[in-house]
Amino acid sequence: MNAEAKRQAIADYKKRKLSMGVYAVRCRASGEVWVGQTRNLDTLQNRFWFALQLGSHHNRSLQTAFTQHGREAFSFERLQQLPEEMTAYPESILADLVEDWRDELKAQAL
Repeated sequence: MNAEAKRQAIADYKKRKLSMGVYAVRCRASGEVWVGQTRNLDTLQNRFWFALQLGSHHNRSLQTAFTQHGREAFSFERLQQLPEEMTAYPESILADLVEDWRDELKAQAL
């Protein structure tokens, strides 16, 4: 990759639109649900499964369920994505949405 292509790739990366929002992870075997928030729904799922498969996910209850029931028992679901105009300072908005979804789904925190 030449220098100009590299600069363009970096510029494109910085300009990318992030898909911020709330997601759920469900275990069909146990019925448990975990709800969390992220600044990038597009890339989270791969990182999530990778950490669980390595046994290194930070949420112990989720990791325990994953180890016990296996990958096939789990699903990843986008619950709500923030509109683009709400992504300048999303922290408080996402925090409120996560609490609402946790209450609705009777879910655990991620």
